[in-house]
Amino acid sequence: MATTTMTAEGAVRAYLEFIQNGTGIGRQRSVAARAKDPIVKLKALAAVAQADALEADFVAHAHEFAVAENIPADAWGKLGVKSEVLRKAGIPVAPAVRRVEKKRPASKPPATRRRRSARAEPLALDAVAAKLPRKPFKVKDLAERIERPSDTTRKYLDQLVKAERVSIVGQDTSGRGKPAKIYQRA
Repeated sequence: MATTTMTAEGAVRAYLEFIQNGTGIGRQRSVAARAKDPIVKLKALAAVAQADALEADFVAHAHEFAVAENIPADAWGKLGVKSEVLRKAGIPVAPAVRRVEKKRPASKPPATRRRRSARAEPLALDAVAAKLPRKPFKVKDLAERIERPSDTTRKYLDQLVKAERVSIVGQDTSGRGKPAKIYQRA
């Protein structure tokens, strides 16, 4: 398919039309690799060869066309031309920005993190009440004091609210999600 008489515009046009028609070179390679029917495989291999020839012509002429027509690299990308093909053609492409997942810091370093048995012994309600902060607090504040998970601490607080030893005085809306309740000794 590659011809020496193809113009820069003709090579670019043929390649852009090919990638925009939706057959995709990757899909054709996949079909060729998986096909059991020899005719299907033959047609897929022919499409791959055609695509390779179109890509080779594009690579040979795209830089010349881009310079002559003042086409920026991002315009090619918007039409579906892959960065690796643009690089082969000598068209400068900004490096891809990779997303890096941030690791959440542990509440304590691994060496000092306390390991608990499967279940901690339940605390007496009076023991929890004795550790209540003097000023308004959230569940997490009390959880740190009694060294229990937040869900367990919340259950203790529910019992203390029913016993009227603690009252709910408001909500903290500064964080994300459901607002945290603010408690105070009764």
